[in-house]
Amino acid sequence: MTRKPESHPPYSYRNDPSVPHIPHDGPLTVMDGDCALCTIGARMIARLDKREEVRIATAQSALGAALLAHYGLDPEDPDTWLAIIDGKASTSLPAMTRLARHMGGWGHVLAPLAIPPALCRTGSTAA
Repeated sequence: MTRKPESHPPYSYRNDPSVPHIPHDGPLTVMDGDCALCTIGARMIARLDKREEVRIATAQSALGAALLAHYGLDPEDPDTWLAIIDGKASTSLPAMTRLARHMGGWGHVLAPLAIPPALCRTGSTAA
């Protein structure tokens, strides 16, 4: 059974011989290089990343494919999106909100999206 990316210990990819060495400890994202929406997302990250510390790898690159495989994600799936921040991996909306909080500035606009989905699904009975 494949573990979720969030269940891996921080920086676990460093111990995986199939993952190329990453000479960078800052945030790293992996996204589909052929996806127009991902390209827009990459441009937005580049614009919001005032400290210029976020690195972006495509799922089609050797590094991107190896990281996705390490975390049990399918590099061929165009919906695959991975963010590694402080050595901890996350996917989808949690990845986006963690990255936005890390970058600060306008990235904080996404902070409300970090509300757990279960909270959003349960209706409030308070009047």
